[in-house]
Amino acid sequence: MKEILKDKIICISGVTSGIGLAMANEFISCGAKVIGFGSKTADSYQNRDDFDKNAMKDGRFELVDCDINSEQSVRDLVQHIISVHGRIDIFINNAGVGKFKPIFDTTIESFDEMMNTNLRGAFLLMRDFGKQMVEQHSGIILNINSVTINEIFTSCGVYTATKAGLKAISDTLRKEIRHSGVKVVDLILGATVSNIWSQSVLDKFSQKMISPAAVADAVAANLAILIAKPELMIEEIKIKPQLGDL
Repeated sequence: MKEILKDKIICISGVTSGIGLAMANEFISCGAKVIGFGSKTADSYQNRDDFDKNAMKDGRFELVDCDINSEQSVRDLVQHIISVHGRIDIFINNAGVGKFKPIFDTTIESFDEMMNTNLRGAFLLMRDFGKQMVEQHSGIILNINSVTINEIFTSCGVYTATKAGLKAISDTLRKEIRHSGVKVVDLILGATVSNIWSQSVLDKFSQKMISPAAVADAVAANLAILIAKPELMIEEIKIKPQLGDL
């Protein structure tokens, strides 16, 4: 069924590593056109060996600049995609940062960084991509969230607060625009191998974690179903490691 993703216009935030990069590669393999951005300028990623150079050459994978905390930058990104491609079929809200410390040890700098990236930036992206999709009367927004919103883990209180806020905005937006033909989906994700973890945690637990490629495969399969069945709504996708939480 993934063949339905062929030629779809898919934008992914946080595309330059981990889950975002795995999803980009998965969608490219399905024949989609992927527009992605990360926390650095697009030029700084051009020489990396883990990007699909053939896809970049033939226009199936484009890296762009976007400051997700700038209203103008997000607006410019949406306008760029529309001017080049004419529509946006899927937006994946994947950019995120985690600073895992007990509450008393969390600095205000870490608090602000997580709030700005995980909540403020995610809000701006959802708002402007969502507006465009409503005008089109079609589209899917997928918000990458965390199992921490349902289960209490120590040393990630502020991170959890940002993800709980994202879930609240996502749920509300879904209800506000579902009659327009736009689908808003939450991916509730358990421990997955990514650079959000310290090297010591990865050394100890990576064999128990989900691989980014497995997440990307599951995401592509579910998005294909949503496109193929416009009358069907998958509001949440929950993926956890087979062996449970860390």
